[in-house]
Amino acid sequence: TTLNVQVEDAVEVFVPTAFSPNEDRVNDRLAVYANPLLVRKVLSFKVFDRWGALVYQADNFLPNDEDYGWNGTFLGQLLQPGVFTYVTQVESVSGAVHTFSGDVLLLR
Repeated sequence: TTLNVQVEDAVEVFVPTAFSPNEDRVNDRLAVYANPLLVRKVLSFKVFDRWGALVYQADNFLPNDEDYGWNGTFLGQLLQPGVFTYVTQVESVSGAVHTFSGDVLLLR
């Protein structure tokens, strides 16, 4: 008798679809959230404007750490409301790398 067991390396990652960096201490930063029992670290988090220009990047940090979240600025200037895209790579506890991407609405 042969039994094959396939283990799926599932990770749960959440990046909000909107945020409002208006310094009211509610949804002021766009951050990567994940179950720390499944995700060891965030390898990279990049945010791009609608023309594809990189406006934010953070590397090698723990998930759920809003200190590494984007505050809606570029080169010290507040960006106008709009849709931005992101790409994030996370490392699972098994060592596998997973890529997630999507878009986010910046509100003022």
